Amino acid sequence: MGPEESGSRFGKLLSTPQFQDAPEASRVKASDETLKEIDELFQQYSDEIWHSDDLATYSKAIYIDNANSFIRWMRGDFKPGAAGLKPRRRIAR
Repeated sequence: MGPEESGSRFGKLLSTPQFQDAPEASRVKASDETLKEIDELFQQYSDEIWHSDDLATYSKAIYIDNANSFIRWMRGDFKPGAAGLKPRRRIAR
């Protein structure tokens, strides 16, 4: 089931005409307000990961990198499987 079918706000956003003609990777998938909230939660998530004693450093980096890729995808600056369209954000530790 795609986001358009689920009735989510993401589906509603993606179904608007302004996003229908945009290249796949450049489509913003969430509102600025939603992205701001996600950024705040991502920072909390990153802090928890970095302070975890249960994960190796490499594992921590993978957890954070994958979450960051998802956020970049929502912003429209990441396409899974493609070379990065923009430099990655630096994560404060």
